[in-house]
Amino acid sequence: MVKGTSVSIIAGALLISSLAACGSSSSEIASYGKPKVTTSAPVAVIQESESLPEPELVKLTEIVFDETLEPTLSDTGEIVYNYEIFTMTADGTNLQNLTNNAALDEEPEWSPDGRQIAFVSNRVSNGNGSIYLMNSDGSGVQALTTNELNSESQPLWSPDGSKIAFLGSIKVDPAPSGLRLDVYVIDADGNNFRNLTAEIGDQNFVDFFNFSWSPDGKKIVVESDEYDPVDESYSDNLYVIDLSSSDVKQLTFNHANENPVWSPDGTTIAFSIGIGRPVEFNIALINEDGSNLRELSSGTHPLWSPSGEQLAFEHENRINIMDADGSKIRPIANFDGTCTNPLAITSSASWSQDGEKIYFIAACSNAILTVDVETGEVTDSNVSGNNIKVRP
Repeated sequence: MVKGTSVSIIAGALLISSLAACGSSSSEIASYGKPKVTTSAPVAVIQESESLPEPELVKLTEIVFDETLEPTLSDTGEIVYNYEIFTMTADGTNLQNLTNNAALDEEPEWSPDGRQIAFVSNRVSNGNGSIYLMNSDGSGVQALTTNELNSESQPLWSPDGSKIAFLGSIKVDPAPSGLRLDVYVIDADGNNFRNLTAEIGDQNFVDFFNFSWSPDGKKIVVESDEYDPVDESYSDNLYVIDLSSSDVKQLTFNHANENPVWSPDGTTIAFSIGIGRPVEFNIALINEDGSNLRELSSGTHPLWSPSGEQLAFEHENRINIMDADGSKIRPIANFDGTCTNPLAITSSASWSQDGEKIYFIAACSNAILTVDVETGEVTDSNVSGNNIKVRP
């Protein structure tokens, strides 16, 4: 990253930068330094064969996130919470409210080209969450799904931007919660809506939570939560689903396997594997065909760097970094704060595109923080939020 570069983040209640608001893509959001001019020297005549030096390009990183506004009281005396979606630069400047709507608008997700944002909103009549799309400046809001399900959440674009996967719930009896969660996929134009996990497990006793696209967009790895009514126990396992053939491959068969994320090169899946009772979690890797399972280090919530050469993860309330083979483990972002769990990756963290920084949430205050991967220096944007994502 060029020295002096400012970073910008898109988030559920932050402002988009003025350039983004004009419809620029992320690659266009830049400022140019002026060439230095010395008045004491004669002005050079530029020949046809000569050209002016290229101006220095300073790229801005933009973040989207959601945040709740101050709660209000309804006419009936009920407390009403209002989530909005914001964008900002990573230093906390250029904050813009994209949604500015009385409904709950949350869980924003950039499209791969940075021109659109998928998000969840309950602005339809029945009040349940549905998937919506809007342009990066907040314009052009449209419903992607028709609210056929009980609720929808966690939209995630396919790598080529042609599809969006998400979680959807339907009412099922006698499911323990009365609902069943499945992973659905829909084309970005609203066509070809289908359930990817309907045939996995007992329909009444399995839910699905975290999932991740393969880099080529042909497969999805999903995390199940399977209930055994005999001994009233739960187990979490990982499955890989081929979107074209609908073939399903179960990868794990033990007690707890969570938070799967596909490596950038498509060869490996990182996840948290639970061992023993009470469960202690390690970071593990497995090939997409279920072979070569290896545990790397104690920790949870693995997060691949853009190059795939490193993994960030959470351990003992600190962010740690290690090489993808499990070597060179080191804690970063150490805090001497006074709150419990001061540093947390969870699912709300994002690497910068150059792999030099990680943006994350302080668990005690929801402050949006930035840590320099090399130095461990933490900076505070002085903005709070959730579900932060860096613009591609």
